Amino acid sequence: MFFPAYHAYSFRLKISDSIFVLIVSDFIIHSSHIRIVNISVGTTSRDHKEQTDLLEGVEKLWDLGFVVVAAAGNQGPGAGTVTAPGSSRKIITVGSSDMLNGRKAVSGRGPTFDCVCKPDLVAPGSQVI
Repeated sequence: MFFPAYHAYSFRLKISDSIFVLIVSDFIIHSSHIRIVNISVGTTSRDHKEQTDLLEGVEKLWDLGFVVVAAAGNQGPGAGTVTAPGSSRKIITVGSSDMLNGRKAVSGRGPTFDCVCKPDLVAPGSQVI
């Protein structure tokens, strides 16, 4: 079977400033090779402005044709605990199926504050080999 050549770029970023997120979004937009963006973090900030900036950044990428995947966050397991950017109605949000119940339950659950059912997908999240 033939698979076309691909390139993978990995960026390890500590996102502590919403302006920085917008700069990274602009970098991704201007890169001709990036088509899928995986954001394996969620914000713990309750600041509406910070969350809005982060959501606008990922939704801008989605609207431009990028596939954006984000974590549901680790503020669960209660209802309404999916964190930004996973709370965006546009992007694909992934939660941890084995981290929703029991003593180690931390994976975020919907609905979001905008009444969007999230996460879109759940998969094992602990002891994955």
